[in-house]
Amino acid sequence: MNLYLQLISIMLTYPDEEMMRSLDDVQSLIPEIQDQGGRAVLREFVRYLRGTPIVRLQEEYTRRFDLNPATSMDLTLHRGIHEAERGRALSSLAGIYRDEGLEKITGELPDHLPLLLEFLAVGSEGACEAIRRDFREPTKTLAANLEEEGSPYAALVGLAAKLMTETRGPESRVQRSGVQKIGDWGPS
Repeated sequence: MNLYLQLISIMLTYPDEEMMRSLDDVQSLIPEIQDQGGRAVLREFVRYLRGTPIVRLQEEYTRRFDLNPATSMDLTLHRGIHEAERGRALSSLAGIYRDEGLEKITGELPDHLPLLLEFLAVGSEGACEAIRRDFREPTKTLAANLEEEGSPYAALVGLAAKLMTETRGPESRVQRSGVQKIGDWGPS
């Protein structure tokens, strides 16, 4: 289990009560991240989440990610491909998840960034390399669009994009019992 990717995935999920309750666990695990710059981004984002009323966080999240295609977390939207090609890409990604023995049981598309990051935290190196290769540029595009709009999510998505550029996955750690599973993966 890759703790770094899992923490980013948790913080990129919809800010509901459950996600907000997980922040104590998230904050307690940040010191285990070896990348000093990454730790700073994660700490700053936790401060943002804690310092903003939940209703405002939810409004921001919906406005940024659900209502604005330029900042959608459905990454195939940032690949500049036609709908039929997008459908094939989504089907292929779902196939990778199934081939790894994982079944997505959330309502999100397989290219939804938090879900994709969670998979990168648990998937095999071969499958993860293919996903990093296919989704690093769309993640960079999303980060740049968020930065352009001045979104507090920009640095966190930028960190995810940076981790996707690594030829091997970032530092791995064994899953700690204090961190929730984000995407509700189950055996297929």
